[in-house]
Amino acid sequence: MSTGEHISDKKKPETTQTTGEKLAKELAPNTKVHLLVYADRFAGSASAVVPTLRERFCGVYESVHIIPQPTMGPDTIGLPDNLGAYGDIPLMKDINHLPSPIDTWDTVTKMAHDMPMVFNVNFSQLSVLSKQFQDVLRRGKHSEYFSMFQPVSDVFSNGLSVDDLEKIHRSSPTQANLEPFARTLPFVRYEINNKPTYFWASLGSQGIDYDVMSEKGWKFVQDTFDRLEQTGAKAVCLMHFGSAVKKAGTTCFLLPETMQIVDTITQEAHKHGMTVGVAENASGEQIKQLAQHADWVYDTLTPPLLMYALLCGDAAPLAQWVYQRPENCVLLLGGQNGMEISDVMSRETDEKPFLTRKQMRRMVSRVHKNTHGEAGSVHQWLGSGRINSTLYSALGCDDQRYLAAIALQFFLPGIPELYYVDALMGMNDVELMNQTRREPMLNRHSYSAMELNYALLRPEVQALNALARFRNTFPAFDGSAQIGFDETYGVMSVLWHGHSCSARLDFDAGLIAERELGDDALQDISWRSIATITWTDSAGEHKTNDLLAHPPVYVIPEEGEVGYADADWDGAL
Repeated sequence: MSTGEHISDKKKPETTQTTGEKLAKELAPNTKVHLLVYADRFAGSASAVVPTLRERFCGVYESVHIIPQPTMGPDTIGLPDNLGAYGDIPLMKDINHLPSPIDTWDTVTKMAHDMPMVFNVNFSQLSVLSKQFQDVLRRGKHSEYFSMFQPVSDVFSNGLSVDDLEKIHRSSPTQANLEPFARTLPFVRYEINNKPTYFWASLGSQGIDYDVMSEKGWKFVQDTFDRLEQTGAKAVCLMHFGSAVKKAGTTCFLLPETMQIVDTITQEAHKHGMTVGVAENASGEQIKQLAQHADWVYDTLTPPLLMYALLCGDAAPLAQWVYQRPENCVLLLGGQNGMEISDVMSRETDEKPFLTRKQMRRMVSRVHKNTHGEAGSVHQWLGSGRINSTLYSALGCDDQRYLAAIALQFFLPGIPELYYVDALMGMNDVELMNQTRREPMLNRHSYSAMELNYALLRPEVQALNALARFRNTFPAFDGSAQIGFDETYGVMSVLWHGHSCSARLDFDAGLIAERELGDDALQDISWRSIATITWTDSAGEHKTNDLLAHPPVYVIPEEGEVGYADADWDGAL
């Protein structure tokens, strides 16, 4: 690490662990590379996903996260697909009803048996068609489920003012384009005992919020864990749980009481042999708080900050966040709904934003240029707080920048997770978007067997897979990490120390800025590359500054042999 460089030591503190903490450590999902995938858009069917990963992506992915999931409760149904960003959220309807394309619980059980699985759960909303809410509509306050659902009047007993409405958190700005009524008022009106009653509907009118800590609500949670335990599930992810607790005069989002409920749910999950993660669009402080209450939490700040570094040549905002970033994070750079960018603006907190409005516009304008306007407008993205594009297209299909992004994702502490389109370095599917007239479909290409075969032959995809194998097998990643940032050159470094081995990534965002300024004639920067990986093992020191032509490869030793790594060896590709 050079002079003047800030260094953050990410070593795990050596503290006495409680029984629960030891259990969580034993059950925690491994930190090897995970895959987020639609079952019917990657291998043709849910039952084919795991065999495809085992046979065609040997050693690349060690855990799989299927969407949509049969995990809003013991029995689920998918919302209508025209709900856009929330069209993939299955809500419970009736017994043994699973969302397409996962037909039966036997399919789920087999998948979980063959490969570690992450399942989404929603302990905040139920379908309006659920037996519980339908019973409330029929019997009103005489329903045994009435106390499970909280009328708005129970929270705002003195009425709801305009100021109260302005404070209440909205799940996503994208909802403004999908359901204006739900965006303006996060509740829906029903007639109960011939009187108008407003119920909370944080995700839109098709789902009704329920009180997870009510008697019936908690029974629902326990039934869900019982069902998932039968499948062999080892991890669940709480989806859209931030609005679980409502209090007058607050944002009704990620309140201290909500954090305590996350604690309670996590303890219950541990009893069933599962760990708990949280996926929520949140500020930096909120992510750090969630990390203290759940086993793992999704990091929604790194993706836009990394995008800004790659497109604008400035990694300082990224370094600012990475220094304080919790170690138990899941990092997903892109997903089925594109990339969330609003979290770095700290919309509802007093935190200083990681990116100014000017910086955000600069980054988004470059994505717009790279995608030739096919994925939306700058104004639209800034308004919705989300970039609708594949990661590869957003970076202008630049292989070196893309692989640099993946390398940093793999080197940062935590769990790296790749969306299936990003795993195959897919471009925007404009044809599918036009056919369906739905913008999110731009990033949801359905791969045929032939397309999958072709993708695996592409050198850039082979290089990405080699990076994943290196991340999964090189023993240094089982050790501790140090993170540094050289302000002079704009280089971020991540150094992993293991037993008799080490691995270091130098991420040179400053080089991007110098190239764009045309400084090549003024100084020699030919020796620099966006990403350089250096590692040591029993065979000595190795180095590559071309992740496309020479990705790092580690050969796992057989008994009695010594493992080695070599950037020039391509046998694993």
